[in-house]
Amino acid sequence: LVEVAEDGTTIVGNGEGYIIARSQGVEVQIPQGMHSVMVVGQQPSVPEQGLPFVPSGVVGNTVFIITSAVAGGSISPSGLVTVSNGTDQTFTITPDTGYHVTDVLVDDISVGAVPSYTFSSVSANHIISTTFAIDTYAISTSAGTHGSITPTNPTVNYSADQTFTITPNAHYHIIDVLVDGVSV
Repeated sequence: LVEVAEDGTTIVGNGEGYIIARSQGVEVQIPQGMHSVMVVGQQPSVPEQGLPFVPSGVVGNTVFIITSAVAGGSISPSGLVTVSNGTDQTFTITPDTGYHVTDVLVDDISVGAVPSYTFSSVSANHIISTTFAIDTYAISTSAGTHGSITPTNPTVNYSADQTFTITPNAHYHIIDVLVDGVSV
């Protein structure tokens, strides 16, 4: 995934408008934001840094699949994957510990939060990308009638700490604190 900036070269926050990309006399309007990019056509004399060159169509008996995974996991195989024309290619999507798959896009179309994807009888170039998110956990809290606990019912990221403040009302004291039903 590439985030296109107004000047077409830097990575910045999302904005409105378009930039003009120029390469070997071809001018293309690209809206700002996140985009999957596949360079197709003739090999430029100086390839754009960071963008894989993918010949257009089938080259001999080979087609290409570009993979992309953002932080929080991986896709395997990764990078520019060459596939023999007409064969199947399976990709495994693996979240890091504490993360989960949020979506898998095949040629910019969602196929859901799947653990793997198989291209069957590949006969054209493709792009597969995946996104991940950190796992979150809801903590249920409750206090007796003569006190309070804050925060109330927070959601906490995987591996994060959460501190609670337990406050008895005036003239009362804390008798017990239970965590998952066990006195602490």
